[in-house]
Amino acid sequence: MNPSFTAALVAGIAVTLTSSIAHAEEVPRERDQPAEPVEHRDEDDDAFRIGAIAGVGFPRPLAVEAMIKVGGVLALGVEYSAMPKTTILGVDTRFWALAADARVFPFKGGFFIGLRGGRQELSARTTLDLGAYGSYAQSGVAETWFVNPRIGFLWTFRSGFTVGIDAGVQIPLSPSLTTTLPAETPAEVTDKIASVANTFGNGVTPTVDLLRLGFLF
Repeated sequence: MNPSFTAALVAGIAVTLTSSIAHAEEVPRERDQPAEPVEHRDEDDDAFRIGAIAGVGFPRPLAVEAMIKVGGVLALGVEYSAMPKTTILGVDTRFWALAADARVFPFKGGFFIGLRGGRQELSARTTLDLGAYGSYAQSGVAETWFVNPRIGFLWTFRSGFTVGIDAGVQIPLSPSLTTTLPAETPAEVTDKIASVANTFGNGVTPTVDLLRLGFLF
């Protein structure tokens, strides 16, 4: 065999083997290199939510509210609240309110600053025995527009379950009290219904939502 041909053949085989070995070493090296970090962003569950919450509190013990929450910063709602017929200080009382509600969450957490505004109507009926003056049966209606600034905590979990509590003060705007008795009725009668009306909203009244529960989709 020609020595020149043999030398060329050996050199070619050596080059081929060297290339194969180098390629085999490069592939694992590339695989072993850490992947470039990929930024993963969780979906913003508070971008837009809608649902309802219900609660118990004072002065209106029962409440239900339809609500939307936007960006985890602002919540808007419409609330109906009421107290079933109850006897207070001898006065049969029932009342309800319809209000618009806004909450601002300055830290995108549970803490909020809120303002509720609407109209309340309280109906009352009582009978008072004044001895020589006789017995007086009186009914009346106390109405007022109101604003209710408050602060509180309303937390919505990722699942949508919502829980909260808040406190504030209800401030009446142009309250009125209309009764069925004539102007000469003793003050003891009219004052009794007026006292109940003022306690539950016709006067400046503290408000507390002891517990709010609901779900926002």
